[in-house]
Formats: sequence, structure tokens, C-alpha cells
Amino acid sequence: MSLKGRSAIVTGASEGIGYACAESFVGEGVTWLLLIARDEGKLERARDALRSLPGGAECEMKMLSCDLADPSGPDRIIEALESDGVDSVDILVNNAGTAVFQPIDAVTADSYNTQMQLNVTSPYFLTQKLLPRLQRSAHASVVNISSYHARKGAGVCATVYQMCKPQWSE
Repeated sequence: MSLKGRSAIVTGASEGIGYACAESFVGEGVTWLLLIARDEGKLERARDALRSLPGGAECEMKMLSCDLADPSGPDRIIEALESDGVDSVDILVNNAGTAVFQPIDAVTADSYNTQMQLNVTSPYFLTQKLLPRLQRSAHASVVNISSYHARKGAGVCATVYQMCKPQWSE
């Protein structure tokens, strides 16, 4: 499947799964890519590495340093798209996430709220706010990254993460 001519947004794009998604998109020919992560320095390094890949020079890459643990994160992304005149998006990868490894009796309201905001609330409302742009695409896809470790590897020390990043299987 070719992604030539398509556009994509990847959250948590500076490393790990998010970077791998962006790398794959560049290799498959996306022409516009928005990389989103908290750390601007990591984002710049990721963008530079992606530009050096085959197809990287042909892809218009944007980056936005944005903390999706902040409730205003999805609005900041929409504002950036509006200021760049982006009217349509083909692919959204909701990858940004966090796990705080602590037993259930040590979870604080702040820790709980941060994990829920980043792992559940922001992806939900980012998708909602992008819906008009996704609906303008003939081939829109939304990919929500779950985690094998939410069910298998984290145990009793990541109860909030297990709740917000379930692994779905068919």
C-alpha cells in the first residue's frame, strides 16, 4: 500500500513506536508529516534523521513541541494546523503515552490525572477536534496505540496504565 500524496500526524513521534511510525510513513511516501512530542530537542533530532532517509527530502515535515498531558494540547495542535492552512489529514497516530509504575495504594490524584489525560483524554479529544479534517480525506485512518505491557508485563505496579492502554485482540 502506497502512502504517496498522503498526510499524517504522529504524537509521541520523537522516539520509540511514534518515531517508527513516522519512519515507515516517510518510507511509504507521505508528502506531509507533523511530528508531535514534548521535547523540542528530541523532535529536531527525529526530524533530521527522518529527512536523511529515502523519501525524507520529498516529505514536508513539521514539528510541534506539545505536552499532551496538558488539557490544552489538542487545541494547540489544531491552532498549528490552522496557522499552516492544513485542511485535510489522512492519518492520525495517537501514540503519546506514559506509565507511572507504582502500586495502587501509592497512586496519587496527580499521577492518575496525568496518565488519564495523556493516555485517554488527549487522544480522544484530538481525534474529535481533527474529525472535520479527517472526514475531508478519502482514506482517513486513526491509529490508537495500545500496549502489550498494560495487560502482561506491568503487573500490580501500573494499575492506571493497565486501565488506559489495554491491548485489544481479536
